[in-house]
Amino acid sequence: LAWYPGMMGGHALARLLFGEVNPSGKLPFSIPADVQDLPPFEPVASFVDYGYFHGYRLLDKNKKTAAYCFGHGLSYSRFEFSELRLQQQGKAWKVSVSVANTGEYDGGVVVQLYLGSDTVESFLPHKILRRFSKHFLEAGESSLVEFDLEEQDFHVYDATARQWQLEAGHYSIYVGESSEDAEQRVLELEIGRSEVAE
Repeated sequence: LAWYPGMMGGHALARLLFGEVNPSGKLPFSIPADVQDLPPFEPVASFVDYGYFHGYRLLDKNKKTAAYCFGHGLSYSRFEFSELRLQQQGKAWKVSVSVANTGEYDGGVVVQLYLGSDTVESFLPHKILRRFSKHFLEAGESSLVEFDLEEQDFHVYDATARQWQLEAGHYSIYVGESSEDAEQRVLELEIGRSEVAE
């Protein structure tokens, strides 16, 4: 699927198909496996508010698997993740993961970090994308990828109080190549009431 590649699109697609270029693009939305997995659609509505739940967030909520998930992409290389770690630094956290290109071709990988909670009621989505970065690795090369998480990344908006708030509880940090792949690598984090009070 080449979308709208312009007049040189045929040349670009040929370079990908013949292996002159290693593809590394990522899908910026989810394609559901079933049309019933989409949010309700009103063709004559003048306004629709989907709120939090659309795309991968809606699929997560309904425990559905996408035909092609958010962040899906093809490559002639294979990338392996290992040594996922979390380190607290005051009111911030550093997440690190080692990524290796185990294929025979140089290529790019987009590392995605999601944050979620199934116990903190106000944190509605199962997970939400908070950080991502693209890295080009030669065949056989590995790299340490690091993300900094701030306290604000855990905040949710309280409409009654009209302010952003941090709620104590159990949070999960997911890291991977896509919204579904990230479910394979999870770090657990407990934010206590004392930290919220500060």
